[in-house]
Amino acid sequence: MKNVLNETATSVLSPAVNGYVDRYRSLAKSTAKAIIALAQTLVEAKATLNPVDFYLFCKEVALEMDGAVYKKIMAIGAKASRFEPCLERLPSAWTTIYELSKLEAHEFAELEKSNALSPLMTAKELKDALGKQASKTSIAKKEPDFVIDVANLDTLTKGRILDALFKLKDEFHFSVKVNETVTDEVIAFKTRLAA
Repeated sequence: MKNVLNETATSVLSPAVNGYVDRYRSLAKSTAKAIIALAQTLVEAKATLNPVDFYLFCKEVALEMDGAVYKKIMAIGAKASRFEPCLERLPSAWTTIYELSKLEAHEFAELEKSNALSPLMTAKELKDALGKQASKTSIAKKEPDFVIDVANLDTLTKGRILDALFKLKDEFHFSVKVNETVTDEVIAFKTRLAA
C-alpha cells in the first residue's frame, strides 16, 4: 500500500478526497473555534457580571471557580486572540489548547511557523514539539484557614456578604467555597426581587 501512496499520488487528490479533507478541516476548525468562544464567554462573564451573579453563572454551567477546569478555560480565554489566525490547525482538545495558551508569545509564534500544529495534536506531542519534558505536579488538599458562618443573618445580608467576599477574592486571589443552601437562598431571594 505504501507504494501506491507516493508523493505524486498524494499531490493530486480526487474530488471525493478533497471533499472529505475540506469537511474534516472545517469540523476541526469549528471545534477549536467553539472551545475558544466558550473560553471568551467565561472571561466576558467574569468581566461584566457582579461577583455573586458570576458565581451563579459558574454554578449553572458546572464550573467550580477554584477548580482546574475553570482556571484552564480562563487561561484560554485570556489568550484567545492568538488563536484566531490558525483555527483550522488548532488541536480539537481543550486541554491541549490550554497548553498552547501557557506558551510565551515567541514560543507560540515559533510553533505556528513550524507547521507542527494539527487538530489531532496531543499535549504530549506539543511538549515534544517544543522540546520540553512533561512535569508532574501534585496539589495537596488542605483544610480551610477559616470559615464564615452566616446562618443567623437575613438573606439580603448574606447576598451583600457574598458580593463583598467575591470582590475580595478577585483582589487577593484566595479560594472560596460557598454552601449550596446559601446560594440557593440568595438565588431565590434575587428572583423574588426581580419579579
